Amino acid sequence: MAACSGGGGGGGVAGAQPGDTTQAKLQRIEYGRLVDVYGLQVTQDGASIALYRSDVVIGNNIEDQRPTGSTLSDEEVLYDFDGADPDTLQPRLFIPRDMTGSAFRAAFDALDDQLREVSPMLFGQGSASLPFSVVPRNGAIKLSFSAPLGIDDSFFVSRNSQGQVTGLRNTEAVQLLKIVADPTQPSGLVPLPVRVVVEERALVLDPVLLGTEGLQYQTVNNAAGMPSSPDQIGANIRVAIAIDGPLAIPRVALETNGLRGLNNSGRNSLVRDFRSGNQDDSSSDLARGFSRDPLPLRIIGEIPMFLENVRNLDSNTQEVTVYKNGISHEIDRGDVIRFVADSSGVPFGSAGVVVDPEDDFNAPTTQHVRLKIRRIAGLENINPRNIPGYPELLSEREPWLVANAPRAICVAEFAAGAAAGRDDPRNFLAFSPTPLVVGGVQPAPNEFVSPFASAIVRFTKPIDIETVKWAD
Repeated sequence: MAACSGGGGGGGVAGAQPGDTTQAKLQRIEYGRLVDVYGLQVTQDGASIALYRSDVVIGNNIEDQRPTGSTLSDEEVLYDFDGADPDTLQPRLFIPRDMTGSAFRAAFDALDDQLREVSPMLFGQGSASLPFSVVPRNGAIKLSFSAPLGIDDSFFVSRNSQGQVTGLRNTEAVQLLKIVADPTQPSGLVPLPVRVVVEERALVLDPVLLGTEGLQYQTVNNAAGMPSSPDQIGANIRVAIAIDGPLAIPRVALETNGLRGLNNSGRNSLVRDFRSGNQDDSSSDLARGFSRDPLPLRIIGEIPMFLENVRNLDSNTQEVTVYKNGISHEIDRGDVIRFVADSSGVPFGSAGVVVDPEDDFNAPTTQHVRLKIRRIAGLENINPRNIPGYPELLSEREPWLVANAPRAICVAEFAAGAAAGRDDPRNFLAFSPTPLVVGGVQPAPNEFVSPFASAIVRFTKPIDIETVKWAD
């Protein structure tokens, strides 16, 4: 882990068998885009969207086959980029096929067929006739090995019961490093913040930290990813996999013919040196040094509602009822509901809506809506129905929910030109400070706004601030 150069010892060993000495050789290093993959979970009650695997590296050939406003059905498309995770801004790739079927498996297996490989080179070897590989600043880097690594996520991080990272481990086992001087000399390398994703035979390095990731990984968020290369000639980034020292991955092979170098701690390592993109790099894959992203930029809103009821359906899903408190908005499949149980503002949990709700279909003013969401452990513990004095009469319940119920914040993408009134633009713009309560009533978000307030617009992905014009 390159977020820091030290690190605690130990670490999870997954699937290790007594006496198993199989060594894992580094086969190749590739790069691509990072997505979360979803599919259809088919049960006797019907089909709903479910997370299949997080942090999957895909090639640039994977395109959205169902753009915004398309009327194509699930059966007519194979790949559907369905928004982004509101907490990490990571794209969600939906494969509308039964996750247990062969069609889904084939589509999933094809995702990495056209990853780009990093040429095995060392600092100082590049020339005009033999250039270093150029990796997008926001690209995900995949390290593939010949055999199972025998570790899991706990080798690199400690997590609490909610799955949040609470500490880093074995931070010199795999590092992403900035080359600032001769890397054979002390102080020639500087660790870069990176998130390490563990697969059975691969490691994925994610240099883009967003949402709560920076805080959890003991650094700051870094939407730009790797630093820009200073020129278009030399290598400025190193991937180093330690092959000695107490924090190395035990099964990584001590190759005799592999490229060797040092990591930030001076440990003997398997290394690959390459160049990150810069503003002069533009091609079919790159735009100003970043991965060229064909997905349109979308505005997202954080629409405040209230939790009214929780009902467990099965081990994977729950039904929640939300009260909109006068807001007009049609909740859709793919929207995310973020539950906040107290005044701290820290979410109790977030979950996506897995089926288009029937209650407000083409009826955005419907105020009480039942939603089928992915299960959040313990959500039933904050069900407001468990609070003494929960009113049964609807006329009494609505003001009681506003005063007592957990907030249910609907994170949704704005759909312009949709059915009349479906997405009210007022729900997708925020002001700071927010309008004050007038006569005990919270006004519409665009009323009683301070002339000194700042307007806040949120997007589905990081943007290059140098490309933003205020008149847009």
